[in-house]
Amino acid sequence: MIIEKFFRFATLITLSFVLISAVFSQTTSRKTRAKTVPAKTVSTTPDVPPKKNARPEDTVESPTSTTSEPQKKNQPRSAKAAKPTQNKSYSYFFEFTQPDFTVRKMILEHDESGKGILTFEKQGWDETLTDPVELSATSLERINKLFTALNFLDSTENYQSERHYAHLGVMKIRRKSGEKSREVTLDWSDNKDAKALADEYRKVCDQFVWIFDVKLARENQPLEAPKLIGSLETMIKQKWISDPMQLVPFLKELGNDERIPLIGRNRAMKIAKEIEKTAEKN
Repeated sequence: MIIEKFFRFATLITLSFVLISAVFSQTTSRKTRAKTVPAKTVSTTPDVPPKKNARPEDTVESPTSTTSEPQKKNQPRSAKAAKPTQNKSYSYFFEFTQPDFTVRKMILEHDESGKGILTFEKQGWDETLTDPVELSATSLERINKLFTALNFLDSTENYQSERHYAHLGVMKIRRKSGEKSREVTLDWSDNKDAKALADEYRKVCDQFVWIFDVKLARENQPLEAPKLIGSLETMIKQKWISDPMQLVPFLKELGNDERIPLIGRNRAMKIAKEIEKTAEKN
């Protein structure tokens, strides 16, 4: 009996020792694995610089210079237009100035065929913009008829009305022919032909500034193009455009330009069709 109890006690002691050894062995193994640091692997691929989402800083090209300079903050790039040839034979001159308007100054010079340059300044822009223009035969014919009706070169009439409306803008009109040259300045006129001539030149300038703005948006800010295209409808209804038919080829070009959002393309084609229908009726 005593021997049996002894053997039981010895067995329990042995089992306890085995269990304690096993637990101690497991704990030591875990600690060893936790402290082990994997060896550093050496990459065999060359270092690749991280990709950058930012584009290189835009540059703005001055219409009067062939050099480029960094784009100024909040100022879009000017459209890349061919630098016009300085032609001293321009015999028609029109200038509009109103410092508080969005387009604060416009100067249009052209020859007998209607080819010339438009120079203008905008609020918030540090540069003077210049773009080559070509008046349509319709616009040019209308302008020449008004000069003839005024007998502009031989007249001495002062077209300025007694009341001044300088807040609407001051205009200069100059005409040269051979040895003759004459320039007048006015902000309002009671002479219907003089007023019509000044208005016609304003419409020509607004038409080509609109073209410039749309070209600029198409290249740099396509999402702005639909809004600009839509504004043309108002300009045509208000008769602020000299010759809408001249814009039809450009509108159709916009209608097929995938850079412009679909809504803008559809609107351009719609306006072109409306202009053509109106022309057919007239």
